[in-house]
Amino acid sequence: MQDNTHKKSIIKQNILQYLKYKRITPYVFYKKTGITRGVLSQDNGLSENNLFKFLSVYSDLNFDWLFFGKGEMLKKCSKQDNSTTIKETITEPKKTNIVSETLAPYQGINEYKERIKELKQHILTQNKYIEMLEGGEKKSNKREIV
Repeated sequence: MQDNTHKKSIIKQNILQYLKYKRITPYVFYKKTGITRGVLSQDNGLSENNLFKFLSVYSDLNFDWLFFGKGEMLKKCSKQDNSTTIKETITEPKKTNIVSETLAPYQGINEYKERIKELKQHILTQNKYIEMLEGGEKKSNKREIV
């Protein structure tokens, strides 16, 4: 895979950085997520559907880092929470509900959808602002020519 990260979206760049950090090969990534092979090497953006597939498999990723490059790459997991979970697992068998276990990976999807909706709105606002600025530039350039 060629390293053309300077042309890729920030989200793709961060996904590639995450995969490198976690030592996940492209083959494993595409197989686990079901994303079409080669998507990450393309210079265009990432579809909402592919983003959902990625986030449903790799849920330890911090959203702010993925979308904006801010904060830590991985979500923070407190040691106290881990020890409680380990203690519960050792001392007390868990009662399982097959429906809950089956749906568990998809419960966060609504959170992802809402965040993506917010980000899309932010992008639209930024694009309008850019168009407004570019429109002002064009007008000022016309004045200089005359």
